[in-house]
Amino acid sequence: MRLTTVGLINDGNATSQSPAAEFADEMQINADVLFDPNPEKRLQWPKRIEDTVEMTEKVGALVWYFANHIMELRGVKDDGAFANRVSARFYERLNRPFREWLAGLTNNDERDEKVNLWKRTAKQVAVQTADELLNSATPQDIRGRVKNADGDQHNIFTYYRIFRASVNKVLGIEGGKS
Repeated sequence: MRLTTVGLINDGNATSQSPAAEFADEMQINADVLFDPNPEKRLQWPKRIEDTVEMTEKVGALVWYFANHIMELRGVKDDGAFANRVSARFYERLNRPFREWLAGLTNNDERDEKVNLWKRTAKQVAVQTADELLNSATPQDIRGRVKNADGDQHNIFTYYRIFRASVNKVLGIEGGKS
C-alpha cells in the first residue's frame, strides 16, 4: 500500500490564487501491518510505529539542542537557525532508512527486533550528525565557556558526552551498546 501526502502552503495574500510552496511525500507500507483481519495483530504495529516516530522525534530534538549548544559556545545568537539546519540534515538522512524500515514491516515480524533495528539506525544517524559538528570544532568550542554562577565549564566534549548519554536514554540503550 502506498500512502501519499500533498499539500500547498498559503502565500498569505488573500487576493492571490497561487500557493507560496507545495510539497508531496510518499511512503509504502505492507497493508496487513495496518489492516490485519486478526483484531489482535491489527493493534500491534500502529502503536509501535507511532511510539517509534515519537522516540525518533525526541532524538531529533537532542540533535537540535546539541547544535544549539555549539552556537552558544561560539557566542553566536542566531535564534536556532544553525540548529534548525543541523536538525534538518538529521531528518533528511533518516528519510530513506525510515521508509525502507516501514516498507519492510510485516505482521510476522518480531516487533521488538524490528524496533531495535530502527533504534540502531536512528542512533547511527544522530551520532554521525553530531560527530560532524565535533570534527569541525573551533578553538572556542574546545575551550568552552563558564555555564553558570558556580563556574562550571562546558565545552563541546561536555555537550557531546551529554548528547550521547541522552540519545542512549531516549532509545533505551544501556551503557551505549547497540
